[in-house]
Amino acid sequence: MPQLDISSYPSQLFWLAVTFAVLFYILLRVALPKISGVLQDRQQTISNNLDNAATYKEEAENLEAEYMASLKEVREQAREKIAKAHAEIQQLTENEHKKLDEFLAKQAVEASSNIEKSSKDALESISEVSAELSQLVVEKLSGLKLSKNDALKAINKNN
Repeated sequence: MPQLDISSYPSQLFWLAVTFAVLFYILLRVALPKISGVLQDRQQTISNNLDNAATYKEEAENLEAEYMASLKEVREQAREKIAKAHAEIQQLTENEHKKLDEFLAKQAVEASSNIEKSSKDALESISEVSAELSQLVVEKLSGLKLSKNDALKAINKNN
């Protein structure tokens, strides 16, 4: 094997050094710039993505704060509307209660006057019936004829 021959070592070392230098130069001028360019692009993309993420996070936080503020405002408006509606309902209920109380009081007065009138009519009717009954009793027992006015006077005198 010629590679193991000691006499060819100096020429092998020379060509090894020349080949290494040429390959190193090619790598240094061609491959390494492309690799470093890719690495820089990658680093730039990562940096841009992180900046965008920070921007989006800040925007999301601002939107969340605006949403919470508007939600708080809407809730407050809803509370106000509910309170207003409750007050209106309370007022309407009170007005209806007043109207109902007035109506019931009016009906109670009318019913009371109707009862009083009916009671008075019933008492007059009782007086008339009592007078007629008294006339009949007096006529049957004594045979005397009693006038209706005399019978009414006698009944009203006893009451």
